[in-house]
Amino acid sequence: MVSLPNAMPDEFFGTERYPATRAWLSRYDDAIAKAKKEAPPVSELEGPAAVERILASSFKDEDLRVDSDPLGLKKNEVVSMWPIDTGYDRKDTGKLI
Repeated sequence: MVSLPNAMPDEFFGTERYPATRAWLSRYDDAIAKAKKEAPPVSELEGPAAVERILASSFKDEDLRVDSDPLGLKKNEVVSMWPIDTGYDRKDTGKLI
């Protein structure tokens, strides 16, 4: 909402009414700007090059540790996942690798 023009007019959501929230948003904007400056440059790929990179990548992270999962999930356990807001009737199920 903050990035949409006129979505948060000052008379309703200004610094006078919400000083702590506005201060936090300012710090957030500063942190994002700093992160963008320090991040490595983004490379763009055309379709065929993107497909090649995806197909050449590893399917899974070999160093992934599932023995310390806070939910107690274990390797090779069958899990199902789905969104809770939209598309919730489309569930994906598979073995945890």
